[in-house]
Amino acid sequence: MVTREAEHAVRAWLSGIDGSGSRAVWILFEGGFGGGLRLCSLIVNDGAGIMDAAGGPIARKRLEAELRALRESQKLPWVEVDGERAAALVTDALARHERLGTVPPPEFARWRKLFGPARPREDHAATAPGNPALVERSATLLELPELMGWFVDPARVQHDALALLQTRESRLLVSEQVKAEREASIIDGVIEAELAPAARQRWAGRLRDMADIFAMTGRGEAAAIAASTAAALADVERPASAIPFARALAARGVEMATEVALGRARLDDVSRAPARRTRP
Repeated sequence: MVTREAEHAVRAWLSGIDGSGSRAVWILFEGGFGGGLRLCSLIVNDGAGIMDAAGGPIARKRLEAELRALRESQKLPWVEVDGERAAALVTDALARHERLGTVPPPEFARWRKLFGPARPREDHAATAPGNPALVERSATLLELPELMGWFVDPARVQHDALALLQTRESRLLVSEQVKAEREASIIDGVIEAELAPAARQRWAGRLRDMADIFAMTGRGEAAAIAASTAAALADVERPASAIPFARALAARGVEMATEVALGRARLDDVSRAPARRTRP
């Protein structure tokens, strides 16, 4: 009697995380009925769950060609990880669907049996504070090409953007210091509204995952800053307004919203709301 090995993951890849909290997850399975290789291609979002699912049988030669094309064309970095780590992202996304009362896209149904029960990822909240010197440099993370799309959703801060424009264009004879204080006050309000504890934990999780990617791609300094900043954000006793990364995140979102208000950008183009798509 011939027995077939159960279909199992043999390789996996993750992309970096975009400004909406989405990333690509590729898992290569082998075995099962018919044997051969099958590539499961997913987009998972840290707030909404599984956004897209695709894939199917694939030859090794085509797989390598696809990977080369991605590394050459994508703005976000790609790293190879073990299948267990990639599967954990999927079961975490499934748990998120259960909490939200939503379901994955129908294209995921054929892959569902390959993953375990829906289960949140382990709580990775830092147990030790980040390096204060590195946290002070945290705003520089948003200058990295991979994080240029990271900012609070402009759709949620349009009122604040108008207030900022009014401050800058005011004809009242006030000092530059007073204007700067008003702008800082607007950013403080955005941070309070958009970086509440749950949002802080999401951003901290994104930074921890990007710290891993920076480390895996030989960028130790960026990894260290991201890890320390994640620890600072996860510490809800620490005011978010005192973290340079948080201030830069809010300020960039408001600036994007001012561009929309001035007609220089379309809100749909700068929205940070997760959307269905096939690749990051």
